[in-house]
Amino acid sequence: MNRRDRSKRNVRTAIAMLVVILCIAVASWLYMSYFSAGAGRETYQNVTFTDALLECRNYTHERYGDSLQYLVMDDHSSRWEQRSGVYKVFFKATLRSEGSAEPRTFWVACDVSGQRGTIRDYDVSEEKATKNGAQRRNDGGIFGWP
Repeated sequence: MNRRDRSKRNVRTAIAMLVVILCIAVASWLYMSYFSAGAGRETYQNVTFTDALLECRNYTHERYGDSLQYLVMDDHSSRWEQRSGVYKVFFKATLRSEGSAEPRTFWVACDVSGQRGTIRDYDVSEEKATKNGAQRRNDGGIFGWP
């Protein structure tokens, strides 16, 4: 075998080894990205209150888009429910409505799983003005006599 043939064989061997190394690197990257226990939202284990807050905030922004004017977390009511394993996050949202000049105010209740970090329940209710004060019957005097 002459020197030229050996040189060609060495180049082919080097190229083949490079292709094998690249294939192994791509396969291991795919495995770590898609199939390992630490990848993906389903196996996310360290869910914090901040994760729950951001998940609910992002979902609300996606749902209402440009009509969302303000979104403020109610830090008095938002909490971790140990018994059910759920973060309960509450927001006060102000939405611009197309038909009226005044924006409307809504309360958002968002429950986030403490294991997965995904939204389990999402409720929105409109804040409406109510009459303040107790409503009593007026049947007459102090003991209800006319």
